This record gives sequence, structure tokens and C-alpha cells, in this order.
Amino acid sequence: MPNQLERFSLEGRAALVTGAGHGIGRAIAISFAEAGARVVAVDRDEEAASSTRDTIVAAGGECTVAQADVSRRADVDAAAQACVDAYGRLDSVVNAAGVIKLMSLADLTDETLQELLGIHLHGAFYTTQAGLRLMRANGTRGSIIHFVSGAIDHPSPTLSVYTAAKAGVAALTKVAAMEAGGDGIRVNAIAPGAIRTNMGRRHGYDAEGNFDPVKVDQFYADRAKECPLQTVGEPEEVALMALYLASDAARFVTGQTLRINGGSQMPW
Repeated sequence: MPNQLERFSLEGRAALVTGAGHGIGRAIAISFAEAGARVVAVDRDEEAASSTRDTIVAAGGECTVAQADVSRRADVDAAAQACVDAYGRLDSVVNAAGVIKLMSLADLTDETLQELLGIHLHGAFYTTQAGLRLMRANGTRGSIIHFVSGAIDHPSPTLSVYTAAKAGVAALTKVAAMEAGGDGIRVNAIAPGAIRTNMGRRHGYDAEGNFDPVKVDQFYADRAKECPLQTVGEPEEVALMALYLASDAARFVTGQTLRINGGSQMPW
């Protein structure tokens, strides 16, 4: 009887993970390495990406670092090419880079608008394009994974640009899946709900900029109450969903947005 767990292996493959210095992106880079992939950890914070690399290497995995801003096409292209240069192939692209800035529509500045659209929406286009070009050039039946958000199902005040950009990425995922399917390339998205990461720290600050960790704990406690499972998620749990999508276990899955949110949103 064949070992079904082998279908989740990434042995011999190479993966590019953006936002790999922190939170979910870091957890994915480590998870992929544990599954056998050679990883390029991409982040605009090179020190954070290097920390991820050091963790992977210390555990016996292979990882290199590429400093890049995903809102810049040239940076993304260079990082993707670095994966091919280092490992001879590119099998998976995970677009996990992201930031959140809270601002009402009335106060939204063009600077913030362009920054968030650049990172979330333009970055999704650039990573998709780079992945498709290199996978097609090498005949790789690969996987591209984007990150959207529970905000696409449950919008919140002060998150207009973030929500709109993530909804755009969800739509892009479907179009890219249709265009790439003939080459055996799968494109999917993950929409996390409340996940315990450093992004949650923003809820601990008051108007004067003072930080209170109790407020962060209260934020997650409130989010847990919104879930049928009465808990929030951890980055490592999201990483397992990304691992599934990158693996042969998801051979027949494309154009989908998979939600990992404890049941806090149940669209259609």
C-alpha cells in the first residue's frame, strides 16, 4: 500500500516565500524546509529573513535569503531568479508579504493608498508573473499561493485599502489559475482569520502610542469568541494549509480561496 504521507513531501523542490521574516511567512518557510524543500526566504527586512534562514539551516534544511520589496517588480524578479540560480528550479511561490495600516476613508492619504496597493495587489501580480515565467521556462508543474484575508468576507472600518487589495488578489487568483492550468501550474489563495502574529500587536497601542500587552490578549480573546471553535489560529496551522497546496496532495486544486478561520466566517 502506498504511503499517502509521501504526497505531502516537497523533497527535491525549491520554494520562494515572501514575507518570510515574520509570522505566517516565517512559519511557511520553516514548514516547507521541514517537508524537504529548499527555500529562498524573502523579506524587505533582511535581518528577519536571515533569522528564518538560520533556524532552517540549524535544523538541517537548506535556505538562502533574498532582500526584496514585493511592491517593486525588479526586486521580485531578482528574488525568483535567485531561487533558480541557487537550486536550479522554482516549484512553489508563496506570496505572504503584507502590512496593515488603519486609516478611515476620509483620512486616507495617497501615500498610504499607494503603499498598501503596492505591497498587496501589485506584489501579487509581480510574484505571479515571476513564478509563471520561470515555471513555464523550466516545464515545472508548480504551485503559486497567495494570501488574502478574512476581511474579504467580513470588512471592517479603517481597513478599506487592505480589504480592497485582498479582494483583488482573490480575483487575480482565479484568473491566474485559468491562464496557468494548461501548463499544470496551480494558483490558489489562503484567507486566514484571526491568527496570533506580531500584526496583532497593533491592538495593544493607545492613542498616545503606549503599549499594553493585556490589550493584545483581550483582542485575541474577543476574536476567539467569534469562532465556533472558541480559539484563534497559530501561524504553524496556516503553514500546514500552504504545505498542502504546494504538495502533490493538492494536484486537483486550483483557483480556490481556502479559509482557515475557526469558522468565524462561512461564506456561501
